[in-house]
Amino acid sequence: ELLARSAVDAIGVYRQRFGIYPHRSLSIVPGMDSPAGGYPAATALVVVHGQERLAERPEAFWRWITAHEIGHQYWSEHVLGQGPENLSWLMIGLGVYVDREYRRARAIPADTGAQWPKYVRGVEEGLDTTIDVTGEQSAGIQWDFNNVVTHGKSTALLNALEGVIGAKTFEAVHNRCLREYAGRRLGWREFQRLCELEGGQDLDWFFEQWARTSKSAMFRMGGQECRAAGSGFDCTVKVERTGTMVMPVTVAARFADGSEQRARTDRLAGVDTLHFHARAELKEAVLEPDSAVALAEPPAEEERLLRSKVRDMPYTGAGALALEAYRQTQKLKIEDAGVWRKLALTLYDGRYYEEAQDALAWIQRNDKDARFLALVWEGHILDLLGKRSEAVGRYQEAGEVRGSPRWQVSQYELIIDKAYVKERLKTPFVRR
Repeated sequence: ELLARSAVDAIGVYRQRFGIYPHRSLSIVPGMDSPAGGYPAATALVVVHGQERLAERPEAFWRWITAHEIGHQYWSEHVLGQGPENLSWLMIGLGVYVDREYRRARAIPADTGAQWPKYVRGVEEGLDTTIDVTGEQSAGIQWDFNNVVTHGKSTALLNALEGVIGAKTFEAVHNRCLREYAGRRLGWREFQRLCELEGGQDLDWFFEQWARTSKSAMFRMGGQECRAAGSGFDCTVKVERTGTMVMPVTVAARFADGSEQRARTDRLAGVDTLHFHARAELKEAVLEPDSAVALAEPPAEEERLLRSKVRDMPYTGAGALALEAYRQTQKLKIEDAGVWRKLALTLYDGRYYEEAQDALAWIQRNDKDARFLALVWEGHILDLLGKRSEAVGRYQEAGEVRGSPRWQVSQYELIIDKAYVKERLKTPFVRR
């Protein structure tokens, strides 16, 4: 019932916003049992996972995921993606634009369904986030390209583009594509051309950076000053570009009386000074207050190489390589959940139990999404070390974790869920 009501509501918003719903019907069918998203299965047919476990997610999530999959009835089923896979990055990004408009219309929290933070995390991990890759190239990528780039960077790209050409121009391009490319394939070069026609500016500088390179937007605040001027204050804010991506960025100047003014930097300026006149003194200046341009800084070279080493390690048989990576991770003080998860399991596999326990302890403190798995896996190690009472304590803690967590550990053919925990409370873990 919740999904049906959400679908009716979303389609109503979209028809009012974009003028059409492109099909005569919509069917929603269940997918896998975990509440982890969905996908467009065919024209007028979407899959939403985990419908049997609605209580495990807030209502806002279900409203968003329903609206999101309906968004792909516009982008991938009405307008078609280019290439062998219809869900190209452009279709994904435009689908997210559609569901963003629903979230805004219904005041659904901005972090519900936000995709661009995945891209930021990918940059911070040192991943090559070039978005325009061939099918052959993408097939060789071992990390989560779909979430980091196809979903995350596509959204960041379109958010930044909207800021460059303006919201009204972006909306005009969006609606023109819905009209002119109905039943046809739309590639990003054609999309760029329409943006240039509607906006009246050359956008090669934008698309070449965002689509064909792994550059990221890196800026920092410089000095700021305020001087009394008549009945108010003249204030300046300096912004420095520290990376190689050339973008204009927005600065919000917030003043002591609660007022705010905004200005944008010159795209070509390495260092730009923005000027504001206000009645009160400047309290703070904030870069990209709405995250229209996703600011992301890659790690230092030593850290990037370590992350790459951990990412490329096999889950079994890594042995001393995992131990070496663990020591480097400690030395560099890396605070990355993905790194610590991988190390915990590879150290266990290599029988470096003390180091694995340290990694698992880090996860329990810092990675709430994997705390359940970490508790169970520490129970495994304690069982193997003959510390049964301590192992039982970890399993009991895992059993108290809220929800119905489920982890598949494929290298050992294990499904770790609450039923598995009950078995471990009865019988100790035995390593295969």
